[in-house]
Amino acid sequence: MEPTQNCEFEYARHVAEERCECGFVVATTQAERLRAERRCTQPPLTGTLFWDLRAIDDESRRLEIDFKRQLLLVATDPIELEEVSLGPFMIAVHWQLLGAEQPNYEVMALHPNPPDSNPGVTHPHVVDDRLCEGEGTHVLQAASAEGRLHDFVLILRQILQTYNESSAYVCLDRWHGVPCIDCGASVDADERGLCGRCDAQLCDECVQSCEGCGDSLCHGCCDACTGCDDNNCRSCLEPCSDCSKIYCHQCLTDGVCDACTEDKEATAEAEAGAAPQVAAAYALCVGQAPVPA
Repeated sequence: MEPTQNCEFEYARHVAEERCECGFVVATTQAERLRAERRCTQPPLTGTLFWDLRAIDDESRRLEIDFKRQLLLVATDPIELEEVSLGPFMIAVHWQLLGAEQPNYEVMALHPNPPDSNPGVTHPHVVDDRLCEGEGTHVLQAASAEGRLHDFVLILRQILQTYNESSAYVCLDRWHGVPCIDCGASVDADERGLCGRCDAQLCDECVQSCEGCGDSLCHGCCDACTGCDDNNCRSCLEPCSDCSKIYCHQCLTDGVCDACTEDKEATAEAEAGAAPQVAAAYALCVGQAPVPA
């Protein structure tokens, strides 16, 4: 073969290889897309579903199938996190959406032990039967999209047995208490105080007493007297009729504060002292007046 012909042959082979490689890439991409579409739209095979149900039944306290509502009901073991007993939960999976990327399910407490502060929270990551999946969202979506029912239920159980304080609806260290409205510290039911004005719950250190009526007060329901600086409820305070500053009843005399009373007295004394001087000056001026002829 001539050198020129040899170069032309090599060039043609190189072009053919490139076309073949591009075609393979396109075919591979199309195949992946078709597989993804099939995975997201087709429910699991009957045989696979059967073995998934067998595995769930072997590992769960109770498995029920509600054909009328198209629900798969799986009961978990009692869950305890950081010495807080949360009881067992029922996972209800709507199987008509199994095979889709967005699963439809609820997590219901069978023996609810909610925190004092929010009865809708039955688990640090469950509110109103909805689970905050956190980092488990993507693996749950993948298991649902691929119809892996056993894996889907297993992942949900693992999330329920996990606690993340940073994403909890109610932290476990506040489960059996309520936050103090002033400082935020957790207060047990038998140790908390109540504001006598707004019924806010307080810890012992934040409870304040009105010097006038003795009611317990939170920080937002008490004010300091301008005169004596004692804490009082707003019912035991009133404005001075002269300066309008707020005072307790003991620091007011006939509705006027001590400071304004002293100012009035000083003014009155000054005016009383100035009156004789004015009268004397007036008399002097009269005495010096010319006598008419």
